[in-house]
This record gives sequence, structure tokens and C-alpha cells, in this order.
Amino acid sequence: MGEKASYNFLSRHKSRKALFPRQGSLYPKKMGVLTVVSSSGILQFVPPNCTELINQKKSFRMPKVVLVDDHVLLRNALAKIIHHFDGYSVLFEANNGRHFIQMLDPDNLPNIVILDVTMPVMNGYETSQWINANHPDMKVIALSMLNDERVVIRMLRSGAKGYLLKDTEVDELKQAMEEVLNKGLYINEILYKNIVQTINTSPEEKEELQQQIAMGLNDREKEFLRWLCTDKSYKEIASEMFLSPRTVDGYRDSLFEKLKVASRIGLVMFAVKHEIAHL
Repeated sequence: MGEKASYNFLSRHKSRKALFPRQGSLYPKKMGVLTVVSSSGILQFVPPNCTELINQKKSFRMPKVVLVDDHVLLRNALAKIIHHFDGYSVLFEANNGRHFIQMLDPDNLPNIVILDVTMPVMNGYETSQWINANHPDMKVIALSMLNDERVVIRMLRSGAKGYLLKDTEVDELKQAMEEVLNKGLYINEILYKNIVQTINTSPEEKEELQQQIAMGLNDREKEFLRWLCTDKSYKEIASEMFLSPRTVDGYRDSLFEKLKVASRIGLVMFAVKHEIAHL
């Protein structure tokens, strides 16, 4: 006897046993799993067009991340870490806020943007403000070397939903990503303590601390601060100091952390205030 087969389309949203329609019955075509019932058993397969739609839905459910940082090596390493997180994917990487905006695809937007604070062209504050104004559903997590409560508060006011230091453990990074998606906000314990400490610190104590920091700067740091008070670019300063641009970036980031500022203007103001340089 020749093998006879009947067909049944099962909804992909509901799990149920295959139905056995009468021979010659006609059923409307629906997207789902095609079940073939024959004398040799039950076979299931997904039509090619259905496979594409299912994959698109899975991709939609998977949180998508974008990394924005001008330090390429750190950014690449971070992308590899996130790729190993179950259920997360990295859409793309960008060097700064403007590069990020240029690379955005309106039809494939990220859920999370991990954002450096100090970047050329368009920094973290400006980028976070742009995201908050144009794509408020995106969750911004700041990732910075700056352990400064003023920077944290400014980033939060700019629209960031979390703030992490660059020496953060991998587990905390994953926790922060999950919490901004599920709860809407994440601030780690260390930064919370710093914010509380700032509230409890008097202006006189802050001034004394700044004087101690100024006295503790080495000669190369002071020379770098003096060059910052000119109109030379970071690249030109590196040439004047006989250093590589990356080394100068290291001086800048180190002073950002030491002096609790987040811009070149802040460094210049500190240098002038403590008579390290004169305008």
C-alpha cells in the first residue's frame, strides 16, 4: 500500500498534540511548525520563511548592547566578555558619541549603551543627553576610570541608569546590565558611599584636600597641566613633552581621577587656582 500523509499546521505559540484531519481536508496556511503524519511516524520541520521569522523574534528578545569608548583595546576586550554572557549580543562598537550616532540603525536599536565619560569629539555627558532625548528606551551605563561623585551625579542627570568603574568585576558588569533592564537603575556600593561622603564633607575639608593633591603632583604632571593651559592639542602636547599620544592620554585620565574633574577645562581651572600655571 502506498504511504499516505496528512498535514497539520501547529501554532508556534501553543504546544499541543498533532491533529489528524480527514483526507482531502483543507486548512488555512499559518506560520508555524509543519507536522507530517505518516505510517512511518511523525516528522516536524519549520519552513524556510518561518525559520527566518523565528530567528528574528529570538534576536528581538535578546538584549543588544553597544560599546562607546575611545580606548580600542579595552572596548574590544569588553565586547568579547559580553559575547560570552548568556542571551546578550554586541551590535557594534564606536569611538565616541558622534560615531555612535552615525552608526545607529533605526530598525535595529540597542537596549543597552555602555558609555565612557571622557571621550573626544562628543563625551559621555553629551551622548547620554542625546540618547535620553531621542531614544529614552535605551539604557545607558557609564563605564569610567573616574571615581568621583560629581561625575556620577552629572552622568545620572544626563540620563545614565548606572555607573561602573573600569576595574569592575565581570559579575558586577553583568548584574548592572540585568538591573538596568529589569529595574531601570544601578549604582554600585562604592559610588553610593562616595555620594554620601560628599554630602557630609564641608567646603573647608574639600579645599584642604585639593591643596594636598596639588602639593603631591610630580613634575611631569605639573608640566602637563601647564601645557593644557595653552591652545595646543593633546597630540601637540605629546610632541612637546617627547611622549606618545597614548602616554599623554594616560596623564590626562590619571589627573582626571586624582583631581576629581572630568574635562580639560576642569584641569586648567585646577592648575590656575593652585598657581601651577598662569593664563
